[in-house]
Amino acid sequence: MGKATTKKAKAKTSKGRSLRNLLGNRKQMLVLLVFVLAFAATGTYLLNRSRAAGTRLSPTMRNCLVFKSTLVLRKGTNQTACTATLQFYLTQEGYPLVIDGQFGDRTLLAVAAYQNKAHLKADGIVGPQTWNYIEMRCDQASNPTTGQNYLCARQARY
Repeated sequence: MGKATTKKAKAKTSKGRSLRNLLGNRKQMLVLLVFVLAFAATGTYLLNRSRAAGTRLSPTMRNCLVFKSTLVLRKGTNQTACTATLQFYLTQEGYPLVIDGQFGDRTLLAVAAYQNKAHLKADGIVGPQTWNYIEMRCDQASNPTTGQNYLCARQARY
């Protein structure tokens, strides 16, 4: 009987220790909770920012804009998805193009005309400044009521 009592006493003390450890590590738990909440809030902020305050972008346009600081499209570029998305966007802006994913002479002329209209350096190269302007236009083109975007939400087909 003495052994059974000892086991029960040990079980109670081990439960007491784990509870004490749990309560003793409140600072660690609080730090962890703050970290988790900050991480969740940051993720929500970035998600909302990537949607540009409700703007629904096509997946390809979103991908192209994510890499806008390093993505450069010029004549002969082999970035067919982003080139097709750019061509689709330019057709929506009134520049008649064949959406084929190839950055050729017509795309070059359309980009240069678009850059000129936007008061950018009209060199026909789609770099960070042009992508930033396209992103701004996508933000402006969204319908605040529905969140739909007639310029940037539809996927280019080629």
